[in-house]
Amino acid sequence: MNYIMSNFYVDYQKKVIFVVLIIKSKNIMEVKMTLDCKGLSCPMPILKVAKAMKDLKSGEVLEMLGTDPGTKTDLPNWCTKTGNEILEITDLDGGVTKMLVKKA
Repeated sequence: MNYIMSNFYVDYQKKVIFVVLIIKSKNIMEVKMTLDCKGLSCPMPILKVAKAMKDLKSGEVLEMLGTDPGTKTDLPNWCTKTGNEILEITDLDGGVTKMLVKKA
């Protein structure tokens, strides 16, 4: 978790008050492309991700939605081999998994 810490002083009626403000900052990432791989089974989700990544620039994020349980292990392995980064794997309702991949 990243935190932003800011301190400031307030002079109110000749009293100095020290205030510390800590804000949890979220890493906000913009999804550049969403790929719907629901209903597809191995190896199609990985092949579609590989093709889609060619259209992205370095640092851009691809969101892949899929239902094949094998993709939860296949995609991280593919990312390791290709140098891309898996940012998130989240199980959604209806057996759908959302995966975020950042292009190297």
